[in-house]
Amino acid sequence: MSDTQTQLSNPGVIRDAVTHNTETDSIGIRICAELEYSFESESDVLLAVEAMPMYDQHLIKDKLLVNGTESLHPLPQADGVGQRTFFTGHDTVLVEYHADLIIERPEVDFSLLTAAPAGHFANAVVNYVFPSRYCESDKLYTFVQDQFSHLSGGVLVQAMADWIFDNFTYEPGASSGTTTAIESFVTRRGVCRDYAHVLIAFCRAAMIPARMVSAYALHLEPQDFHAVVEVWLANGVNEQGRAIGSWYLVDATRLAPTSGMARIAVGRDATDISFMTIFGQASMIRQSVSVKELNRED
Repeated sequence: MSDTQTQLSNPGVIRDAVTHNTETDSIGIRICAELEYSFESESDVLLAVEAMPMYDQHLIKDKLLVNGTESLHPLPQADGVGQRTFFTGHDTVLVEYHADLIIERPEVDFSLLTAAPAGHFANAVVNYVFPSRYCESDKLYTFVQDQFSHLSGGVLVQAMADWIFDNFTYEPGASSGTTTAIESFVTRRGVCRDYAHVLIAFCRAAMIPARMVSAYALHLEPQDFHAVVEVWLANGVNEQGRAIGSWYLVDATRLAPTSGMARIAVGRDATDISFMTIFGQASMIRQSVSVKELNRED
């Protein structure tokens, strides 16, 4: 990978990253995101819009351009997955992100996945069984036990996701940026953020590690940043008899196939994965996200 930084005269900062070229029959996607905001005063901003290179999503090239700031300060995302960027915003700031990726993510048969005993959890997953600000899993324990105690592992996760899909109404405007899983569970309506929070809370109440994921999603309509869930389930055992696990994507909204999703950030809940956290006052001028399938010629 090669990285360069160039100061623009506007002022602004442009960062280019190019990774390996690859030939594959898997899905290629092209991402374009633009965010323009007006700042009342100089404010720190934490940006998380860059698709992360991972074992099942291969970054071919990407470019982050921020006009309206003097410098960018990248830092690793939670658990070393992905990257966030700090900058200072003032007046009008325009963020542009472009990326090409190859997604190699086979369809998962959740019936073959089991729940690992708590004593087998890897250190990196332990934090994802605790309640968090927007996922009050401790308050949903009784419901999960009453509704799903006869199920376990991947079958349980699928049943909980199906229950949310069957019992919730997807309704933009029905929730806000402070709506919690309990509030969504009571109203049974909301958007992808709310569906994800409730599924995370259900999973944690059943002692299945679950984390929130922000993503770009092919075939999502209308196109926007998307929020889904990853669950940690066992897919084998090692020589010592301990469970070996992996993270698996689940989308309770069923608005887009997980095979065409590119992860951006992961965290305990929406607090950790916001695409733009502004430590001050700002208003959105415009925002757009486009995810298209790459042609062979591209």
